[in-house]
Amino acid sequence: MKLNRIFLVVIALLITSTACKHKATYYNGESMANYPDMELIWKENFEHFDRGPETYKLVTIENKKKDTTFVHPDNIDWNDWKGPLVTTNIHKKEFDKQYKIDMFSDTLSNSMTILYSSLNLQNPTNNLSIVSNGIDNSISSVFVNYVDAGFFSSTSYKLLYVNGVSIQVQETIKKPFSKLKKRIRTLYFN
Repeated sequence: MKLNRIFLVVIALLITSTACKHKATYYNGESMANYPDMELIWKENFEHFDRGPETYKLVTIENKKKDTTFVHPDNIDWNDWKGPLVTTNIHKKEFDKQYKIDMFSDTLSNSMTILYSSLNLQNPTNNLSIVSNGIDNSISSVFVNYVDAGFFSSTSYKLLYVNGVSIQVQETIKKPFSKLKKRIRTLYFN
């Protein structure tokens, strides 16, 4: 009698654990081979700015205070600019098939816009758009919307890069027991 009761409890536990297993969700998105690699975008579009005799204009808005300075490329923390761009990268195996791709052609301005939208609402990079020149397919601009809403802390970025003109990083960071931190940085290259 006692053996039957133990047997029934074991069977009930097995059925419960099998029924509660999380099934992997399949997203019918495009292959990650079609996603942009932000590391490559950085290498091809930013690395040449870190040298040269030019000075760049840096505008920072933090706590409603605006600060404008002119900085030489040697005095810029390029990893501070690269970090958010790499953080928002969707060219990773874990995001494979989780983004849909829409393409829009503008014949008037001779440009192509590629919009990557997340099908998985848990992905921190919600959407990413790249506008390219219709003549040589070079990147004209990149916009990324990233929100990592954690349980205790959260980070969000809005990134805008205009080829040869500027890069802007809008960041909002919330950590436990601290105020919401908002900072907008824009680096102008010309």
